[in-house]
Amino acid sequence: MIPLNSLITSHFRKLFLIPVLTLELALLAMYFIVNQLITDESRQDLLFERSQNVYEHLAMRAQDLNHRFNEVRLMLELIQAEQQRSFASPASQNYFPNGAAEFVLEDNGVWRKRVDNGGASVFVSRQFASNSETQRKAMSTENFDPLFIAAVDQIELVDAAYFNSFDNINRYYPFIEDVHLQFPADMHIPNYNFYYLADYQHNPERQMVWTPAYLDPAGQGWMVSAIAPIYHQDRLEGVSGLDITLDSMISEIEQLVLPFAGESFLVDEGGRIIAMSSGIQQLLNLRELTHHDYDKVVTQTHEKPDEYLIQQLPYSAFRQSISGMFEHNEHTRYVEHNDEIFLIASQQITETNWRLYSITNADQVVLRINELDQLAIELGIIAIGLMILFYLLFYILVKYQSGKLSQRISAPIQELQQSSRQASKGNPFIAPNESGIDELDELGNSIGSMVEILNEQARNLIRGQQKLSSEQSHRARLEQQVSTDELTHLLNRRGLLSQGEKALQYAKEQQQPLSVIQFEIGQYPQLIERHGISKAEQLILQCANCCQALMPENAILAYPATAQFILLMPNADIEHAINHARRLRSELYLSIEIDGSSASVLTHFAVTAASLESHESLLSILAKAQQLLEQSRHRPQTSIQTERH
Repeated sequence: MIPLNSLITSHFRKLFLIPVLTLELALLAMYFIVNQLITDESRQDLLFERSQNVYEHLAMRAQDLNHRFNEVRLMLELIQAEQQRSFASPASQNYFPNGAAEFVLEDNGVWRKRVDNGGASVFVSRQFASNSETQRKAMSTENFDPLFIAAVDQIELVDAAYFNSFDNINRYYPFIEDVHLQFPADMHIPNYNFYYLADYQHNPERQMVWTPAYLDPAGQGWMVSAIAPIYHQDRLEGVSGLDITLDSMISEIEQLVLPFAGESFLVDEGGRIIAMSSGIQQLLNLRELTHHDYDKVVTQTHEKPDEYLIQQLPYSAFRQSISGMFEHNEHTRYVEHNDEIFLIASQQITETNWRLYSITNADQVVLRINELDQLAIELGIIAIGLMILFYLLFYILVKYQSGKLSQRISAPIQELQQSSRQASKGNPFIAPNESGIDELDELGNSIGSMVEILNEQARNLIRGQQKLSSEQSHRARLEQQVSTDELTHLLNRRGLLSQGEKALQYAKEQQQPLSVIQFEIGQYPQLIERHGISKAEQLILQCANCCQALMPENAILAYPATAQFILLMPNADIEHAINHARRLRSELYLSIEIDGSSASVLTHFAVTAASLESHESLLSILAKAQQLLEQSRHRPQTSIQTERH
């Protein structure tokens, strides 16, 4: 429904405001669309040019890293060759570059080098600590130290060098002072990834292998390792490796200079982030792992958690784009995140088969174009503001004129509306003043006549409703009197049959048990002769009150005949009914009084249950209960006559 004022004002808007406003909006839309098309085209051209520039710079940075990793590989291959030659030449094993080392068997069973002689620390787990061959092997590997020292001192990336054997010898440089406490005393080295990834099963080519990032048991925190197997006569004697801590990797990543303030991160061949710059950590909402509190010794391999997998990055835009680039070996891709566009570039590091990624905010690339676009938008907003001001003043004028016209027309109608509202409350209809408009005056007279007719019909309807309500109340009282016993106010036989049939039908539909308890007050005529009808009826009322107090939920209690009670128990099997009958009999025996004294009332009980599988009616069930009750009269008072199904 539209008020008359709104209708007239709307008419003026359609005639004056809408056409002019539509034209102005079309011109503004054209301005913004053309400006946006030009800006988008320029942005695309510049983004393509800059993406090539970013990709080329990233390729150079990847090549730099490749050279650094190649330096590590060459050193490790030299170590591998020298150590395999040492195992093949027993004479070289007697060479001790730092002098003879002193070893000691610690209390925890570990055999270790006791004093730092300028070389590596030595650890032998307690499984092999007393093995003379293992001790000889540990001492003979002293000639490994010069290359270990050279690798750590001369290669900037390398933080540590080590040799691990199949019989749990660990030679580690730099020297670890309390090496017997750093590693588990029962350490089984072949179970760690920096050993088994180089064994024959994982590396049948016997080449150098790069490990994924893992937690170093030697206390250096998170790192990656370049490892190589050491064979002698086709037997794997051990694995040597060079450690690069993630701190060193992150330092290398942070030093990569990329155009437009790009940030970079490194991903291994399994799709797990190895190292990332601080900017990437904020952008991807990840915290890099560098240090670790060694409260306990590291007893197994701990690789970086799955949250560092690119398939599980927190933000879906980066997760889907980077995963797609990784799977399809793509080099560049744009992605939108938090209303910003980012350029992602990728380059493979052939030495390690890892991938170097960079993420650059595209707004930095097209900054000048964005500034021009923003200026055009600001000019458009100013134009919109001036237009809004003009049309606001114009709208006020139109609204004022249309309001005067609508008031002249709507005033008589409002009077007619007020009179009709008063008449609807039962008050007399007051005809509105003549407005001088023929149609409105005639409408007022017609409504007045109609209101009088409706008021009369309403009064007749109210009288009819009152009469109907009175008849319904009287009928309900009669039905209650017909279905209720006058003495106990319980259901009589008619009420029992009415409600009982519904309970029986529901029990059959739901396949729930229905049990019946029927009992009577024995020798009731003799009670009347002995105590009088008044006392006998009080006894019946006491029995009714006792039954109601013990009546289960949803049960139906009736007084169908003199001195007889029937209790229908839905959802109760016959055993439950028997127990309830026993309790009821005991309560009646204890609580019934006559003239203030306990009266040992004789009662007869019968219990039966409905057969849900048959078409048994309530009448047949009650007849069966009556037969059982008659049989109980010839049995001891303490017995309850039952029929089980």
